[in-house]
Amino acid sequence: MMAANNGEWKTATVAGGCFWGVEEYYRRLKGIVDTEVGLANDDETVDPNDIDNMIEAVKLTYDPAVISLEHIIDHLFRIVDPTSYDKQGPDQGAHYRTGVFYDNSSDKLLIENTIAEKSVHYKQPIYLQARNLHHFQVADEKHQAYLANNPSAHCHVDFSLIKDDEKK
Repeated sequence: MMAANNGEWKTATVAGGCFWGVEEYYRRLKGIVDTEVGLANDDETVDPNDIDNMIEAVKLTYDPAVISLEHIIDHLFRIVDPTSYDKQGPDQGAHYRTGVFYDNSSDKLLIENTIAEKSVHYKQPIYLQARNLHHFQVADEKHQAYLANNPSAHCHVDFSLIKDDEKK
């Protein structure tokens, strides 16, 4: 449950394969106030009820005084293979595309620039993209905080990549 907002929190939506592990990773970071898993749509022509054309994603509510959007993107690069097309860990298919969704132009430019800066460290093409968020459909309650509630479930995300000073 979120505490009072005071108008200072922001949201970012990230996609990094199966949303269970991505959510749990971010949930453990300082500055992340709330997480919500769901299906995101980056194409306004796609019917948001057509889940086959949706991307598993995590909507993050964060305190920008504690964690920046650039740092959120840094963490995404830590936990995914940005050179993998529509696949993360054992999960394959368009549902598992990687990216950062934006809903305003100032975030779009920041996201694109951060991804471009990181891409110079890779020899292969980067498939992690800046995407326009047209729709976010919240997943049902059993998927929220899934790994926190089901710790023996499988996950492709390595939680040990969080440094001690980044943990809640």
